[in-house]
Amino acid sequence: EDVDSRLIFPDEISRLCPHLDLSDRPRYPILAALYHPPGGIIRHDAVVWGYAHQADKRGVHIHQSTEVVGIEVAGGAVKAVQTNRGRIQAGTVLNVTAGWGSNVAAMAGVTLPLETFPLQACVSEPLKPFLDVVIVSGSLHVYVSQSDRGELVMGASVDPYPAYTLKSSLDFLEGISGHMLELFPFLGNVRILRQWGGLCEMPPDFSPLMGR
Repeated sequence: EDVDSRLIFPDEISRLCPHLDLSDRPRYPILAALYHPPGGIIRHDAVVWGYAHQADKRGVHIHQSTEVVGIEVAGGAVKAVQTNRGRIQAGTVLNVTAGWGSNVAAMAGVTLPLETFPLQACVSEPLKPFLDVVIVSGSLHVYVSQSDRGELVMGASVDPYPAYTLKSSLDFLEGISGHMLELFPFLGNVRILRQWGGLCEMPPDFSPLMGR
């Protein structure tokens, strides 16, 4: 209720994104879309640095390049965190370590049914602005938006195998290139500027783990 999203069809899709291929040539022709007008993007690294800056202003101590190597537990409660730079006494520990969450939880004796998967993304060379909406395809498992610098920021779903590698792969690049050309055939000669990977932890059913 009161969610500003609605179903739209090719006539309106073509007005919002004229460069999108709405013909019947693609493997998955576009028949309709879910449009969310308030949606947008924000630079995620800027968000993190914004949080860090405000936390620092409020007296939070931020230790960079500091690895957690153990968590001390006594009587069913956390007592301290051991790092490669010393011991930090703590009565409460918040574990926000992305692809390493289950590893850190295991240090406190907590087993989480999670597996870690690489998640890759890439950006193109800068192009003249043509895309002012965010395109997400559930059928192709791909998303794309255009940055202020003109780069196309592209990503897909997690890799189909668990791993802790941050290396980017040719398989990902070939796959996302094919998906992008289904959506925007005119991008065939555009070059990829850079490609990278991160880590995501997922439960077997891809649903949140909830409970004490």
